Order: sequence, then structure tokens, then C-alpha cells
Amino acid sequence: MMDTKLIGLLFLLLFGTACSKDPVVQQGDKDKNDFYGWTAGKVIKDAEGWTEVVIGDYPLVLSVPHGGGIKPEHIPDRTCTGSTTVLDTWTIEMARAIQQEFKQKLNKTPFVVISHLSRKKIDQNRTLDKALCTDKTLEPTWYFYHNYLDSLLRYSSEKYGKTLFIDLHAHGHTKQRLELGYNLSTTQLDYLSKGWDLSKIGAASSYANLLQMNPAVDIQGALIGDHAFGTLMQEKGFPSVPSRQDPVPAAGDAYFTGGDNTQLAASDKYPKVYGFQIESNSGSRNTEERRAEFAKRLVESVEVMVVKF
Repeated sequence: MMDTKLIGLLFLLLFGTACSKDPVVQQGDKDKNDFYGWTAGKVIKDAEGWTEVVIGDYPLVLSVPHGGGIKPEHIPDRTCTGSTTVLDTWTIEMARAIQQEFKQKLNKTPFVVISHLSRKKIDQNRTLDKALCTDKTLEPTWYFYHNYLDSLLRYSSEKYGKTLFIDLHAHGHTKQRLELGYNLSTTQLDYLSKGWDLSKIGAASSYANLLQMNPAVDIQGALIGDHAFGTLMQEKGFPSVPSRQDPVPAAGDAYFTGGDNTQLAASDKYPKVYGFQIESNSGSRNTEERRAEFAKRLVESVEVMVVKF
């Protein structure tokens, strides 16, 4: 018979080691989620410090894919057709302000994932085939970001019942307003404002999961009603489209509809997640004071939405 002390030692070696690992979904094992040891405020980084993950205790997952400025010289720039390499200035600083405001106002922490690498090297708002062009050096970095994003979405939605996802960006368009991307075209937003094809528009939007979870919510009210994020932000001094006040971009207006991260997070892969992309104008982020005010109003608006929806 095996000695009981030896059995105990074997158990510790087998299971104690497994539990000490960071709870990231590993490449090739994307459905495994081990959330052991996650506590609010815990910061996880890859070995190079190129990706930062913050564990939260509030049903909001914030993604910041384009705010980084690190440019490793040994990695070639992305130059393939269709590549965009512009820096989304001050978006990491905006995320910091949002974290600070959540802590100050609610004593809570949102879940956050940040890329500190320049978009010239990797685009973390793209599928893997588009994120790196031809050089594959940063493939593990892409997986680190997106596997943790996967884990944050799953963990938060299971713990809180549903989760809001926000992909934070910056635009340089002439009109100084927030552009909120719900995976809907300008034509679809026009139809929404007129009450046309609401069922189809809702199903196509990044709020489709919310509509399934809560049949009392209607897509028109959720996007341009009194409690819509854009409406609330505009009332607080941050013009936004779509909103009750500005339901659809005018003909010829530049407008970002949403990106790959928003499409994935709000897909049926994560049935308890809904959200949108924020393209922030320079006037909302180009000074510390403006970022603090933006963060204050965002937290107030999200707090209303989480309760209402």
C-alpha cells in the first residue's frame, strides 16, 4: 500500500502546480477557462509587458487595442494592403481615467485589456490573418490579448449574468462627437430612426444578445432612446451619434460602425455579452481634465444602462 504522505505529496504536485498558473486560455486549448485566483485589481502582463490585463469586479469589459506606442525594432512594420497603423492617441490614458472614476465613485474595477504595442506592429482589433500581415513573430502576443479577452468576457458574464463590452478608440474626423459603433451601417441607423425593420436591425446589431436576454428592451430605445448611452452622454456634454439628439450621421459624414472586437464580443459565442465601439473625438481626450470629465460621464451613463437594461 502506498504511504499516505507520498499520496499527499503527489496530489500537491499535480494539482497545486496547475492551480498556480495564470488563468489564460492557452493557444490550442481555447475553450479552457480556469479563473482560479482572480481578484479585482489584479494586473497580469505578458513577459515583454506588451499586453496588460486588469481583473475587475463590475460587469464591464473595456478593450483598448490601438493606444500603444512600443515599436520593437526587430519586428517589421505592417505594410500589407488595407493595413491601418495610426495611433489612437490618449486612449490608454482614457482607460486609466475610467478605472480611476469607477474606483472613486463605485469602489469597483472594470475588466480591462490593453495593447501597449504600436499598431504599426500589430492590430489587436483584427482577426489573426489581418493583424500581423506576413510576419508571424507577434502571433503569441495576439493570442495573449484575445485569449484573455475571451476569458474576461466569459468570466464576467457568468459571474454577473450579463456583461457590457466597450472597445475604446479615437477618431480624427471633423465633427467633434463620439461615434458609437453598434455594427450597423448609416442606412440601418436611418431605418432605426424611422422605426423600419427593427427586428432585423436588432438582430444585426451588437445589442442582439441583450435583446434575447431581455425581451422588454427594444432596439430603438436601446440605441436612441432616453436611456441609450449616446443620449446620456450627449445630455452630459459629450455629443454622440447615434443618440436621441443625433440619431444618424448625415449624408457624407465620416462614421465608424464598429470593428472585429465588437463583432466577436457581441456574437452568439458570448450570449450574455452586448456592447459597442467608442470612437472618441479629440475634444474628449486631449487633456487630463477632459479625460477625467469623459470618464466621470461614462461611468454615470454605464451605471444607468446596467440598471435599466
